[in-house]
Amino acid sequence: MARLIDLACRDTVSGALYLAVGDVLSCAAIGGRVIGPDALELLGPFIGGIVTGSGDILSPAGLPNRVLFVARKAGRTSLELYAGDMSRPPHVLTIDVEITE
Repeated sequence: MARLIDLACRDTVSGALYLAVGDVLSCAAIGGRVIGPDALELLGPFIGGIVTGSGDILSPAGLPNRVLFVARKAGRTSLELYAGDMSRPPHVLTIDVEITE
């Protein structure tokens, strides 16, 4: 069964991050990108929202706060995560990823 894996951009990963095909990686970041082969797909940056009792969805104004990736096929790749705000350059975290069947 695929897993939903939460990673804070402040987390450090020593060595590679090991995922299985179908896993979804949720990162607390304002942006990101995949570097290398297409084993990992960037679904996009998102802004969180909550559903109210009347069915409306409330979201804060501002930068995205979550980036999602999905492991599509076995292989090795890298990803970059960007954290921060508009008042200074973003912090960049690079993570090597190995995806298994």
